[in-house]
Amino acid sequence: KFAPVKAWFDGFTVGKPSVYPLIIVGDAGVGKSTIATAYAEQQGFDPIISTAEKERHTDALKRLFGDSRMPTFFGQRRCLIIEDLKSFGKREWSQFDEPLKNKSFPLILITTNEAEIPWRVRKQGLIHRVDPPTEGDLFEYLNRERDELGMTRSDEHLRWIASASTTW
Repeated sequence: KFAPVKAWFDGFTVGKPSVYPLIIVGDAGVGKSTIATAYAEQQGFDPIISTAEKERHTDALKRLFGDSRMPTFFGQRRCLIIEDLKSFGKREWSQFDEPLKNKSFPLILITTNEAEIPWRVRKQGLIHRVDPPTEGDLFEYLNRERDELGMTRSDEHLRWIASASTTW
């Protein structure tokens, strides 16, 4: 399922990936940010996460891109993950031109709707869609959690919960 995401990160271990940025698309709650953060950390990157709650104006984006180019105090490379792109206008998207050209750090854009990202950015990126979990996935997860926590819920009850859930 996530081989393209791993392969994209692998591109940074040997230089620069051929497609940039990584764009993760999916419904709210399906694990987009968790996937991005987990793969960044697994590949040895220090994730910087920018959410809608943080400053998103052009100067803040310039600082964010500058920080992403610099390794941590311990020499670890950084990965920039930007969530909630709806508020970006033309001025904010213009700040992406230089990072998109240079590919100097892993950049991951997270959205529920890829149309929020300008076509000029989408056409050069890798779009990875994260589907909602299936009822079987949810049941399997709940079953594992039940066993690990020593809970006494029946399979029937877990199947009912899984059938009524749409996210993890």
